[in-house]
Amino acid sequence: MKKILRITLMVSFLASCAAPITVKVNSTREEKIPMRDFNLASVMIGPMAQPVMPLVDAAAFNKKTNQIAHLIMDEEERIIEEYKHILVNTLNGYLSTQIVTSNQLDREIKSPYVVEKGIQTENKNFPIVFFSEGDLNIAAFGKGKNVNTIFKNDETLKARVGEIAEKMGISNIAVSYNRLAVVGAGAFGAYGTITLQSYLFVYDAFGNMLIDVEGWTKPEPIKGKDLIEYKVQLHKFEVLAAEMSRRLAEYIQKV
Repeated sequence: MKKILRITLMVSFLASCAAPITVKVNSTREEKIPMRDFNLASVMIGPMAQPVMPLVDAAAFNKKTNQIAHLIMDEEERIIEEYKHILVNTLNGYLSTQIVTSNQLDREIKSPYVVEKGIQTENKNFPIVFFSEGDLNIAAFGKGKNVNTIFKNDETLKARVGEIAEKMGISNIAVSYNRLAVVGAGAFGAYGTITLQSYLFVYDAFGNMLIDVEGWTKPEPIKGKDLIEYKVQLHKFEVLAAEMSRRLAEYIQKV
């Protein structure tokens, strides 16, 4: 009886610790999309999204974040390979179609598109988008702020995806873009509200969007001065990846 009680209490504890998340899926097709392979070209961690309003409050809080930006980016660079490992595993767990990563693509053909660790952006405080090893870049990031502008509304991206898909002989390309986001600031920047945002974009061989999946963790208050507050959010990717993969599987069928 005591053993059963301990197990019950442990399950209850773990459930209470699970990060509440929200996931949304948009598909351009009414029916399931047939796929032989699911080609994951890149997994990225981009610049942190920071609030601009209320003006004084946001500026005061952002100052605290910016003072340790180099430490936050060090952690993002360190964890990016783990993100890829997690995402590939969860996709394999939920999708019936074969998952192909950038590491499995032809080395010579993919060479012009491969990123060495990261790409410089125009973001002053968080100037790098980190890529996992051997991944391909399809986008121009600018300041890395507007995800829709970068990944949905760019004709250059569309052409680049089409070019890569044609050279590789693949029928789709998927990319995973992730970032921390401070979505609000309290009076005089005494605290901020932070979340982990994750995006999974799937394009056809012509660069047209097929599916986009967006997920984010429950926003939580932080004081902003300590690295651990940001690390805690970065380490919530696993629960996001699992639910996003599960939802994605509802829109894809193996051929």
